[in-house]
Amino acid sequence: MDLLRWILLIIGALIVVGVYLWSRRGAREQENLFVRTEPGVGNQDDEFDPLFAPASKYKVPPPNLTNDDGEPDLEAMHRELSSLQELLKAEAADKAARAEVAAQPVSKDPVEDAPVPVAEDKVVALYLVAQSQQVFSGADVDAALREVGLQYDDELHIYNRYPNGADSGTSVFGVANLVEPGTLELAAMAETGTPGLTLFLQLPGPLRPLQAFDLFATTAQQLATRLNGELRDKTRSTLSRQTLDHLRDDIQQFERRQRLHHA
Repeated sequence: MDLLRWILLIIGALIVVGVYLWSRRGAREQENLFVRTEPGVGNQDDEFDPLFAPASKYKVPPPNLTNDDGEPDLEAMHRELSSLQELLKAEAADKAARAEVAAQPVSKDPVEDAPVPVAEDKVVALYLVAQSQQVFSGADVDAALREVGLQYDDELHIYNRYPNGADSGTSVFGVANLVEPGTLELAAMAETGTPGLTLFLQLPGPLRPLQAFDLFATTAQQLATRLNGELRDKTRSTLSRQTLDHLRDDIQQFERRQRLHHA
């Protein structure tokens, strides 16, 4: 029985080795196509540079399947057979994984998401400052703002201009203190006053952009006259007719973009 087991074990090992060598034959042929040999001195073409030669070019000693007495070592053959079987299983799993990846559909013509138009907001700010070394008194500010149609907001402590002149709905624009935090506290302004006011128009609003801007610019000029102040633009430079025209053109372009967005 020991002899029969030995013969069967050898036959099994030979079969596994044969299958393994056959499966590796194609891979070795592909490797040999890309072997870069470097001719040595004296045109000795059988020499090669180990930096460019694949691992298959190196001599690997065969496994030792005999014991010290030269007899077949059954345990060594068991180990070699198990190692070859594990190697074949690993290669089979790798091939299956590659086949699964190759079978996955690939989109040849990916379609990018079309850009979604987004409505934009716009804020225009003007500054009304007092003459040099002077301030606006609280009483004068309150009177001037109310004369041009603004109303005091008891919650935000600023002044708002509404479309119909009543304290309802969304304001067209607002007026705040030039000094941080921007609130116009009536009691404090009665004592200290303020060096300037900030007028801000936020679009879109309850009126058409151009209509809102014209009301905004006209009110700013009326306040400058009533308070004897100087209007300045966002760069804190003196507001000129050219700057106002440029702002109006910008608002007109903004209104066109809004119409296209809502079309």
